[in-house]
Amino acid sequence: MSPPLVELRNVSKRFFGTQAVDNVSLTVDEGTVHVLLGENGAGKSTLMKILAGVVKPDTGVILIQGRKAEMDHPWDALRLGIGMVYQELTLVPTLSVVENICLGGLPRKGNSRLVDWKAARERTRAALERLGVDIDPDTKVRNLELGQQQLIEIARAISRNARLIILDEPTSALTSNAREKLFSIVRALKKEGVAFIYITHHLEEVPMIGDMVSVLRDGKLVATKPVSEVDEQTLIKMMVGRTLEEQYPREEVCPGEEALRVEGLAAGNRVKDVTFAVRYGEVLGIAGLMGAGRTELLETVFGLRRADKGTIWVNGTELKVRSPQDAIRAGMALVTEDRKNSLVLQNSIKFNLTLASLRLHSRIGLMNRYREVKSALDLVKGLRIEPPQLTRVVRTLSGGNQQKVVLGKWLCSKARIFLLDDPTRGIDVGAKVEVYRLINQLKKSGAAVVVVSSDMGELMGICDRIAVMRTGRLVREYEARTVSQEEILAAAMGGTVA
Repeated sequence: MSPPLVELRNVSKRFFGTQAVDNVSLTVDEGTVHVLLGENGAGKSTLMKILAGVVKPDTGVILIQGRKAEMDHPWDALRLGIGMVYQELTLVPTLSVVENICLGGLPRKGNSRLVDWKAARERTRAALERLGVDIDPDTKVRNLELGQQQLIEIARAISRNARLIILDEPTSALTSNAREKLFSIVRALKKEGVAFIYITHHLEEVPMIGDMVSVLRDGKLVATKPVSEVDEQTLIKMMVGRTLEEQYPREEVCPGEEALRVEGLAAGNRVKDVTFAVRYGEVLGIAGLMGAGRTELLETVFGLRRADKGTIWVNGTELKVRSPQDAIRAGMALVTEDRKNSLVLQNSIKFNLTLASLRLHSRIGLMNRYREVKSALDLVKGLRIEPPQLTRVVRTLSGGNQQKVVLGKWLCSKARIFLLDDPTRGIDVGAKVEVYRLINQLKKSGAAVVVVSSDMGELMGICDRIAVMRTGRLVREYEARTVSQEEILAAAMGGTVA
């Protein structure tokens, strides 16, 4: 019997007073997908960074096909056939697609120092074709949508012919179609003997792509089981001790007056004649495939994009939105698709929480520091931000706590209309529940909430109504309690339910 492709034995790693990984053993066989689950802080990222040569373990060994491997640098892992796609994009926005995919390994012309751009483009096109993606290799990455950038990260990994590819939340910004394309590629590579470690917070993906599944909690391995032997409820209990029924907490609220109405809104070729309304005490979901125009719709309502035509009404009064300042003054808030665009990462929790409400904490141009600190402390306590330290740099927080800071910033500004663009992207099961509870609190307090999400189960669980966008238009609207995922997907794709 041949040894496993990769084996970790009794691996541990401590950072100062925190035991990030505690005596974990794991094996990955050739041609399999090993799913790794756990909440933020469970030790998944640290364990994978050890395997990728980024972090050196305190104790334990790594075996590649039965032979002990020494990895002091990521290049050692690449040389041994281990590649990793990180959750947070590592692309260089100012470089082209071909430069990013070949970064660190640009082909040369013979023995010269000249780059062989023809060979580089051929390698890039081959990687993109394997993903089924039609993107010009010479396009600057900064001009691509977030989902397309994610695909470039994956293309870069598969272009290096790794025997083990670690995918950390690879589908966090992908639509159902793009995800299925990725899964088709993974299945094809499995047949060639390539193995994958697949980290995800989307539990429905486990039976779709996985062969084995391991769960980490507090740095320890809880269990490793064949995917066929576990269901979603079992996995949730293993991860957080929470049942499936508790995953989508819902507050029943009688909606009030109309908060926001959009009529005939159009912006370029991404938003076309869109009309919708949301009331105070209501959550409206917007579903659709990537490229349907959902993000662009929220950005147009908020003033980040200039509308070509249409009207926006707030509290029954027409509002001219020429810039985000106009929207903010009218009580609107936007949580962007990438939360890092809503935060000053190098600054503190306090700074970020009060950033959108400086006028409320100042008088004749002078800041009232006592009032600012009190507001920040109240939000940290109310939102259960961890750790509860106002001076803590936001960059060091987990994804879930960063998202709480973003929401807290707008709560501090006294916003009453919240536009949330994929608010749970890239955060774990437990942190998602915290975000759902915050949305419920907003709803209960009488705020109006519009949520864009690629997770149909999430929209059905937290929304009152769901509108579906396709090619820039709102094509259908459903009551969340009665609609099925099949109906939403059919509307988003322009088909019908069989």
